[in-house]
Amino acid sequence: MSKQSFTIEEQRAATKACLNFSGLCVFPQKPKEILTLLSDTSVKSKEPDDMTVTERKLYLVDKVNHEWRKQFFSGLPNYLAKYFADRYISIFYKEGRAKAARFLTEKMGIELQRRVSVVLYRYRHLPTYNKIRLMNEDIDQCDFDEVPNIGQLEFNLEEVKAKKTKSRLLAEMEQDELKDMAFKISKIMQDRFTQLSTEHNGETDKEIDACIIEVFKGLAALTNSFGIVAPRKKKKELTAEDVYSDIFRMQDEKWWRGRLVKAHKIMREHLAIAMGQVSKRASAYCSYDCVREYQEQQKRNWDAIQNKILIDEETQEECDLKDMVLKSVSNPAIRRHELMTRTRGCEDIAEELGLCGLFLTLTTPGKYHNSYQRGGFIPHWSGASPRDAQIYLNGVWSRIRAKLGREEFRWFGIRVAEPHHDGTPHWHLLLWCKPEDKAEITRIFIDYATKEDKQELMKSGEFDHSARCDVKDIDHEQGSATGYIAKYISKNIDGYAMDDAVSDETDKPIKDMAKMSVLGKAAGTFVNFNLLVAHQLPLIVNYAAWLTLIKPLIWISYTHKSVHSY
Repeated sequence: MSKQSFTIEEQRAATKACLNFSGLCVFPQKPKEILTLLSDTSVKSKEPDDMTVTERKLYLVDKVNHEWRKQFFSGLPNYLAKYFADRYISIFYKEGRAKAARFLTEKMGIELQRRVSVVLYRYRHLPTYNKIRLMNEDIDQCDFDEVPNIGQLEFNLEEVKAKKTKSRLLAEMEQDELKDMAFKISKIMQDRFTQLSTEHNGETDKEIDACIIEVFKGLAALTNSFGIVAPRKKKKELTAEDVYSDIFRMQDEKWWRGRLVKAHKIMREHLAIAMGQVSKRASAYCSYDCVREYQEQQKRNWDAIQNKILIDEETQEECDLKDMVLKSVSNPAIRRHELMTRTRGCEDIAEELGLCGLFLTLTTPGKYHNSYQRGGFIPHWSGASPRDAQIYLNGVWSRIRAKLGREEFRWFGIRVAEPHHDGTPHWHLLLWCKPEDKAEITRIFIDYATKEDKQELMKSGEFDHSARCDVKDIDHEQGSATGYIAKYISKNIDGYAMDDAVSDETDKPIKDMAKMSVLGKAAGTFVNFNLLVAHQLPLIVNYAAWLTLIKPLIWISYTHKSVHSY
């Protein structure tokens, strides 16, 4: 049957059938349009071989800009590249190739490449997949290496070009890969221990002790080469008795797994901060990836807790571990009760002694902050992580305490640490001191808080410390001293009694942001709360009187029944 014998209805039916079956249009489309489509999508060109999973995903969507896109995605960790690749694909389908290309130019330009390079350089000593694989080759010998060649499969191995394995960073690995890496490193450490033990031999007790210390130093040097701080209980002179446990610890798989998991979290979150994924405009306090990992870990923990019981060896009494967890400070409500009780106890003592209260706020210079609250990167960011910012704050506060001690000022109080929208921590401190010392303590606090990068606090030729620190007197007409800090305790635990309050940092409900704030501190690995009474309080008040006041209050906080849903 000839083509001219088909009716119009039959031609349309054939076209629809071909479209549904294979996506081809045989009639009445023009061949010229099909050829143009093939040229635009580079169908005739050979598909590159050296593509990652993310690059291949982008290549299948937009083949024209593949070579141009390499400058943005080469060297970028896969989990971060995936984030920008998804954004590129979304914009490509909605607004076209030009807008998608502009997105990469604006968001992944020179500044972003510089920021990522700065962060990666800081973690250059951490173990990578290839580094551990190469070091482990001599240890993991295959049992089938000596199997004779029976000749069924014959080919020239010299002509085969092995594909180079991409070195995976620690931040890119999953939990099972970290576990496998910890096992391999422990084997490397055990092999190194055997070598060192052979090299260092002694006969007398003194010589044996010296050899043990040399073995420890050798293992510690190898541990430090992996970017992990070697364990050491005592910081002063080493003895053989001190290093026994540390030597075994550096050969233990579980010890290495804990260190690798911690380094993995810190590096992963630091890179997310550098890429702008932790901010008011993206994810406040911590990245979405951090939230996902935390929720998975919490679920695993809670599943394990529900399946365990506690047994008293003497009385054989049993109880569910779940009930004990809910009655401990692991329950956020109980933890909040205890902190509020301690704060109120300090305030009661201050009133008995006739002390006045100060509410202080301490934050970091601009180089520790990553992004503006209104959006956009801060150009003079030094690549600092939340841990670096916390170290800076600790350093400033230690110098303030030393100065107050030299001047013989006595004080006590409580400290709350919370993150800014970009994960950088700042402190709120509630201190009590003698009324006649208040002015001088305030002066010392402002002086030390503004000492670093003081020039950035000059506005119109005048010095303004408000961007770095703040001091408020406790006004009892407006509320108690505990009331001043209660907000910050609640918003950094569970957001209790703050249902209608909105965060100044994120413009979102504080109750919703409380969990993100907790995650931000966990990712930054800094302590939430500290009771600042250890050395100062006994010099002001009789310690027995302090215990008499505070013990019943702490007991009340522990016996207060509260249920937290995990």
